[in-house]
Amino acid sequence: MKILGLAGSLRAGSHSSRLLDAAGAALPAGAELDVWEGLRDLPAYDQDLEAMETPEPVAALREAIRQADALVIVTPEYNASVPGALKNAIDWASRPRATTALQSKPVAVLSHSPGQFGGLWAAEDLKRILKITGARPLEASVSVPQIDAALPDGATALTDPDLQGALEAVLEELTDLRVLAQAA
Repeated sequence: MKILGLAGSLRAGSHSSRLLDAAGAALPAGAELDVWEGLRDLPAYDQDLEAMETPEPVAALREAIRQADALVIVTPEYNASVPGALKNAIDWASRPRATTALQSKPVAVLSHSPGQFGGLWAAEDLKRILKITGARPLEASVSVPQIDAALPDGATALTDPDLQGALEAVLEELTDLRVLAQAA
């Protein structure tokens, strides 16, 4: 099973990238994470640009989503919501609506913040946005508070066993959903 991972932060070595790596390490047997790293290369969504021709980074994102069985998206919380670059990627991926690569795609949402709520508002916004695009975000998500302590540099798992267990449970549900959908 191929899982596509998107980290919502542009910063090199970001918490989002590190949490995505931890998710990759926690995937159930038989699933592998392919991280898409072209977020920075996407132009700002522009319907005029879309009408002329599909920019290469956009085509690459759409194809990566189409080839994946499911997605894991990690978002930091910027001003109580998702970062603009991540929203822009979703806007591009959701077009054209009739053939969106996101249609019925299962998605696990992970969020984080340095504060005590772990990016909960960003996670809720991201799930709402994904539902509108036709994707199938899981109801359960994982919000990691105090990310610096929860995932220290070099760590491959969350330090809190309950949070690590929640991460593993969400990833297990994501892979089970895809197996069930294929069997239907």
